[in-house]
Amino acid sequence: MPPLSLFKENKTAIVASMTQPELLEIVACGETSRVQFKETLDNNDSIAAEIIALANTKGGMILFGVQKEMWPGVC
Repeated sequence: MPPLSLFKENKTAIVASMTQPELLEIVACGETSRVQFKETLDNNDSIAAEIIALANTKGGMILFGVQKEMWPGVC
């Protein structure tokens, strides 16, 4: 699998692919201002609020299917 690609030359955020170790490293660090976890897709308002918050700052990623309580952040 190719390495993680977060930014093109024009700084537009993209993630074409990610290796399992890269994903685990991001998740192990816990939520930050640029990484948010959502366990389920059942709350559209909450997801929309996260997208808007990320769009209004430096961007970031929302990882679905991740329980916040399981990853307190160790970085």
